[in-house]
Amino acid sequence: MEEIGDDPPDLVITDIRMPGMDGYELVRKLKERSPETPVLAISGYVSDADIVDYEFDAFLEKPMNPKEFS
Repeated sequence: MEEIGDDPPDLVITDIRMPGMDGYELVRKLKERSPETPVLAISGYVSDADIVDYEFDAFLEKPMNPKEFS
């Protein structure tokens, strides 16, 4: 989170399961500092309720097809 500083990114794409800080904690901390930054989660383990409860703006389920970005 220190890397973000005063210049938040235009978009954050994150996995849910990561070492150190998981995607749920990341989106919570990011939205506290920069609520306008959209966060896209990529995981095989997230429910629709998680997307709403944790303020993800979009979700792609693994395995994902790169064509989903176009």
